[in-house]
Amino acid sequence: MKKRHIYALAIVASGLSIAACDLSGITLPGSSSGLSLTGTIQESAASAKLRRSAQSSSQTYTVVAQSAATGKIYLDSTDNAGAFDVSVPEDESGNLFMVTIVGPDGKATGPVNFGNSGGQGMMGLDLDRSASFGTIQLPDNPLMTPITPGSGGDVSELAASDVLTRLDDNGVAIGLASIGKGDDAMGTPTNDPRQACDRDRDGLIDIFDADNDGDGIIDDLDTGPASGTLGLSDVRLSFFMNLKIGNDQADTYYSAVPATVEAALMTDTVITFEVLPESGATRSMTAVRVLSTPAPSYIADTEVMRDTGSGLMATSWAAEGYAFEDAGDRFQAFVIPNALINAGDVFAVEITFDDGSTGIFSRMINYVFKTIPRLVKYGDSASLTTFSGSQPITFDGTKDLTLEFEPPKDETGAYLEGFSYQFEIFYNEAGSGNQLNGDIDTDATFPTAITGFNRQNKNYEVTADSLTLSVDNTYTVTIPKEIFVNTVETSAGTKTVGSYKIDIAAQSGNGDNSAIMLQFEKM
Repeated sequence: MKKRHIYALAIVASGLSIAACDLSGITLPGSSSGLSLTGTIQESAASAKLRRSAQSSSQTYTVVAQSAATGKIYLDSTDNAGAFDVSVPEDESGNLFMVTIVGPDGKATGPVNFGNSGGQGMMGLDLDRSASFGTIQLPDNPLMTPITPGSGGDVSELAASDVLTRLDDNGVAIGLASIGKGDDAMGTPTNDPRQACDRDRDGLIDIFDADNDGDGIIDDLDTGPASGTLGLSDVRLSFFMNLKIGNDQADTYYSAVPATVEAALMTDTVITFEVLPESGATRSMTAVRVLSTPAPSYIADTEVMRDTGSGLMATSWAAEGYAFEDAGDRFQAFVIPNALINAGDVFAVEITFDDGSTGIFSRMINYVFKTIPRLVKYGDSASLTTFSGSQPITFDGTKDLTLEFEPPKDETGAYLEGFSYQFEIFYNEAGSGNQLNGDIDTDATFPTAITGFNRQNKNYEVTADSLTLSVDNTYTVTIPKEIFVNTVETSAGTKTVGSYKIDIAAQSGNGDNSAIMLQFEKM
């Protein structure tokens, strides 16, 4: 069986830093030099049944070992008998490692616990020699029973007594059930270099941790100090979520039953995959594709949107070999999952470079939009009107327009805080209803600057740090009345505005976007 070694990359904090793990120079399996972590993984009967029910024939597991000293990751996939052999170069000898097992679906099955000390898990290995895990018997439910080395192994003799992980009542790493986010996994990060793989001590290395520093803010939206750089890489993966809903679809998300919303999410959700070169990269990308395994089971049914010149067309991504398009400064793919996707899904991307080399990188989806920004009240700030769902929404054009709305929720039902908001205004011509934005002379239409309003893009912009979630879980934003002009200047002369559409968009610096467009008219 051919062995594959994977470069692994995870975004640490939105727009701040990247935790990259570079495996250049890695020792190949079976090499006489370096150290080896060997063993066999036996799948539980329950896991096999679940895998078959998901129509996945693959029973390949991957053993991932990360060095706290270098940040590099070394791994190997099981063969047909469940055996693995992770090779670690000699220059890593004596360094501390954490080991995680990844399932056929690309998700972390769980970290390996080498022992307990004072109610905490011993997840670190001082790897100064080759070692065997023996036969690891995976538990029926890794959320209820920790993964431990099996019989016939000697790896537990290398367990580090000072590298400890917080455990839940079942003795399982505290972050596993929630992929490292939420109240249960919160924890104060440590600067101890021996804990560099898992600074918040929730049991998850950064690749599989949605909140690396344990501050309760998912990494995509975290503007605090970055978790640090683990190794080097010359590419950056950005997988982000988009859920943009037009006014004609608003009723589905405002008033439909949950099953109807879930059906809509399967096709309205778009995963944007981007791979960009890092500053100072010495090689160029020539091709990028996602691997079909390890990958979420729904990958076979995904569709990719391509620009045909006359609009976007969705086609089978599998038929195109899961390839990305070359967009000049990046490779990208806009993908419709046709499924209810989950946080924790991990995709592996194969990148071919102009020097003939090929690397495989991975990235986890840290959260999923399950709702859109939801308008609750609108109108004059002194006397707001409850939004009933009907459109157009009428408002007093002589006063500033106040919007009270809920932020979108993630897959856990938690409100997603930390987004900035853009309120893009679309001006529709009276009578015809034609959109006028593309032909508006912005300087003539808005001769005086309006605070917070980007005249060129017709956006009213509100930063995340200026928003505070109320006790009712809403934000309140007031848009100046001067934005809602009665006429606009175009190349064809003055046009009268009959109505407006406002796109309420939650946006992160990382590209994530959830938006609802609603139609408004002046009284």
